[in-house]
Formats: sequence, C-alpha cells, structure tokens
Amino acid sequence: MPNLIDDILGYAIEKEIEWSRQELHILILGAYKPESAKKRLERLRDCLSERGYGNTYLVADYPDDNKSDESWSVYWERKSNESMLHSDLNLFVFFANCSNEGVTDELAYFCSEIKKFSGCYVICEDSYESDISTRIKAKVERCVLYNTTIEDGNDAELCDAAYAFAEMTNTRHAKNH
Repeated sequence: MPNLIDDILGYAIEKEIEWSRQELHILILGAYKPESAKKRLERLRDCLSERGYGNTYLVADYPDDNKSDESWSVYWERKSNESMLHSDLNLFVFFANCSNEGVTDELAYFCSEIKKFSGCYVICEDSYESDISTRIKAKVERCVLYNTTIEDGNDAELCDAAYAFAEMTNTRHAKNH
C-alpha cells in the first residue's frame, strides 16, 4: 500500500521524522537524591532512547571537566545551565518524597534566562503536585509551560508522558527544518 503522505508531499516524510527523532536533543532534569530518584531518571532516559530518541541525557551523563577553582556545587549549577541552553527539549521532573531544590532552581533559571518555552515541559507526581511550591507554580503559570501530573511511582506513565512531549517537540522541530 502506498504511503499517501509521501505521495502527496513527494518525499519520504516517515524517514525525515525518524531522522528528526534521532537528532532531537533531550535533557532530563530532576532529583538525584535519594539514589532511587536518579535511577528512575535513568530509566526514563533509557525508555525514550528505546522509543527512538537516542539523543537523550541527564546532566550527570556529560563528563565532569571542572578544571577551574570553582566549587563542585557552582560547577554543577553551571553545567546544568549550559546543558539546558543547548537542548531542544528540557523535561523537568518533580518526584514525590525527593529533594527537588535543584530542579526547582533549574526551572527558575530556565524561565528567567533561557525562555525557549516551546521546548520545556514539567512533569510532577501526584503527591508532589499537591505540595508544589509557589515558586514553581508561579514560573509554570507566568511562563505558560506545558505540564502534566503522573501517578506516584508509575514509571510507565512517566515514560508515556515524556514520549508524548518529545513527539510534540519533534513535530514542531521537523516543521521548522
């Protein structure tokens, strides 16, 4: 059966979309403590990679090259800020029962400095959503960021939500190139 989209457009759009999936740079930002939270972020990265988004990273995936005299906390802040700047899609993940101060600061930096809102999504677990700080609520509302709530501990739902956001970003990205 012929592909009607390809027939109408005159080229293999399916191949272009698949190529665009591989090219889309995704950064996942979230809590690394406790260790179980970081493991969940790693599973999310691997899930997106398995679904065709092989250019998906955590900040921790990038090599540490702190060659200056700055402290490690200052270095990590700079590293995450630079990583967000060079990503097509930034996923901010807020887990329940975790230390979310880092991802809160990263979201605040993104909203005030980077401002590529079409490439930014916020995902919160149910029980964290009820305790979301006014600082995060204000940023999400003022910057009109897309956000969703997932069931606590449901990594399949987390992956599905992140995949949906990646597909929306990929579609926009493919249209503009």
